[in-house]
Amino acid sequence: MSLSLPKKLSPLMLIILCGIGVCIILLCDCHKIPFLHEKIADRSWSFLDGKIEIYADLYAANAEDETFSNWVIYHNDVKEFSDNKGFYLITANGKFPMVRALEDDFVEILLAIRYEEGDKVLQLITNGKILRREDMLPLFNTWEDLDDDNIPEFATYQTDEVPYCLSCDSVYYNPLKIYELSKDGIVFDKEATRLWIEQYYGCFEGFNPRNDILVQLQKPVSHSVKKD
Repeated sequence: MSLSLPKKLSPLMLIILCGIGVCIILLCDCHKIPFLHEKIADRSWSFLDGKIEIYADLYAANAEDETFSNWVIYHNDVKEFSDNKGFYLITANGKFPMVRALEDDFVEILLAIRYEEGDKVLQLITNGKILRREDMLPLFNTWEDLDDDNIPEFATYQTDEVPYCLSCDSVYYNPLKIYELSKDGIVFDKEATRLWIEQYYGCFEGFNPRNDILVQLQKPVSHSVKKD
């Protein structure tokens, strides 16, 4: 005995099938953008003795992260920046937000943002008004002094799409991208990144991942780029 579908579906059946399809899509994409329902609580952060204050609505929380919406930044009690694009603010295991005083009364604000393409860092430079905005920085995996210069660096692997194996003797080309805490804000450290590539890969094929290049590791991979 075999089952066969009717040649024509009734309007009710079409509605039911469409509803099932929408549910599947939402379930599959929930790891990218949280499906927020009701606000759980208000949250605020204060930096530099109250010079910078951030307010947001907490909508989702788990053991590793918290997700916020409707966030706004105040600079000396003046509203300076607010979310007008529906981006979700995350804490990334409590690492964000970050605020750093720069020279000449400038301030750097770093926010972890959940995009559909993946988590990124929004960088704002301000001295009372937003002077620079960069929202394409990768979400950093580590923050430590990687090259013995007594200045912490941020570092991250640029993509999870390229297969990576810390215990293998050969890997696809996926360099650790390193950023330094400069007096003008966080900037890409080309010298340290290139040094890491040459130390661990033994060759330089640019700063971007390549899934068509397999390299033999020169030594066990770590974040360190200490000069020999």
